[in-house]
Amino acid sequence: MADIIIRLHDGAPKPEHLLGFDVLPLFPDAREQELDSWFAIRLPDDQNADEVVRALTQTPEVATAYVKPPESAP
Repeated sequence: MADIIIRLHDGAPKPEHLLGFDVLPLFPDAREQELDSWFAIRLPDDQNADEVVRALTQTPEVATAYVKPPESAP
């Protein structure tokens, strides 16, 4: 499973879905407006994360999209 992190353009409406995937707030309790534009999409294993990132960057509301790096051990 891969996580895609996205940032929307300023003023873009907050979507519930993009490209058929559920969009979740990355910072749901944030009070800062800047953090309000960051979201995550959790991809199932059968999806190619790089292809989804390329498709997301072609949507008008998405400013940035990338695959979240795996967590590293401390």
